[in-house]
Amino acid sequence: MTIELRISSSHSLKDKRRVIQSLISKLKRNYNIAVAEIENQDLWQRADIGIVSINTSGSELNKTLNNIVDYISNYGFTEIINYRIENI
Repeated sequence: MTIELRISSSHSLKDKRRVIQSLISKLKRNYNIAVAEIENQDLWQRADIGIVSINTSGSELNKTLNNIVDYISNYGFTEIINYRIENI
């Protein structure tokens, strides 16, 4: 899954890193997934993150990914611009 985020409260790359690192840490801890910032590292109000999860059940995988989208939507420091889920 890829998620495009807006971080409107960020006024520098340092602010952005603080928000993104906190979000990534919480996502890893809560959902046991691999996640990293994959694009727009030099923009201080935008971030694109990639999330990977493995599951034997497609429905459980989709449920997990949708729960992650809900979590990020309610996180408070970020706004989801767009997201895309790809099943392989």
